[in-house]
Amino acid sequence: MFVVGHRGYPVKSPENTIPSFQAAIRAGAKGVELDVHMTADGQLVVIHDPTLRRTTDGQGEVANHTLAEIKRLEAGVRWGMSGIRVPTLSEVFREVNAELFIVELKQGLSSPYPGIEKKVVETISSCRPAGEVMVNSADPSSLVKVKEIDERISTCLTVDGDIESSLQAAKAAAVDGLHVNFKAATAQGVSLAKSKGLRVGLWTPNKESELLEAISRGPDWITSSYVERALATLRLRGETAP
Repeated sequence: MFVVGHRGYPVKSPENTIPSFQAAIRAGAKGVELDVHMTADGQLVVIHDPTLRRTTDGQGEVANHTLAEIKRLEAGVRWGMSGIRVPTLSEVFREVNAELFIVELKQGLSSPYPGIEKKVVETISSCRPAGEVMVNSADPSSLVKVKEIDERISTCLTVDGDIESSLQAAKAAAVDGLHVNFKAATAQGVSLAKSKGLRVGLWTPNKESELLEAISRGPDWITSSYVERALATLRLRGETAP
């Protein structure tokens, strides 16, 4: 069992930024989870929300701004930091030495981003990151598109309910794993998914009690905003944290 940094290490550094991802890896996370939106000029940027206000000093939708406009924004403003920018997906692949990148495909406020799957696959191919990339989405049809473009890329279905109810969709989309809300996961569900050859990660336990609960379900990995706490809890339970 291992730890993936949720948006990097957002309790130590601004979420979804290069410093945050690097902090997660330095702390011992094996991988990082990140979110991708598309700009007005078709570039992939790493940011969680479809709008800019919460995590930058900008306003409006990501989709209505060019990459150049977004690059002028401060992504560390809520931390009182300057000079931290919203990264592109390719920058994350080049600058973060993770063994696993979980790339969550996001949607705009009103609709999905046309062609985002192709853009992500092309970025993976051109950057050739050192670690494995697992493309993640709550939309099975989006993951089908990824596999149609390149069947070698790992895909993972986001699950916010019980695992058993998601298995048919997972099979139809030929995904490699499930990324499940830990509050909805059971040990039986995790075991069933694994018996069908699926890898299972649980998001996002942060308190020690939540981490203990998630670990007891037996997933392959834990996605947490509290990387060091998650690692310490794994050690407490006698689980390996490579």
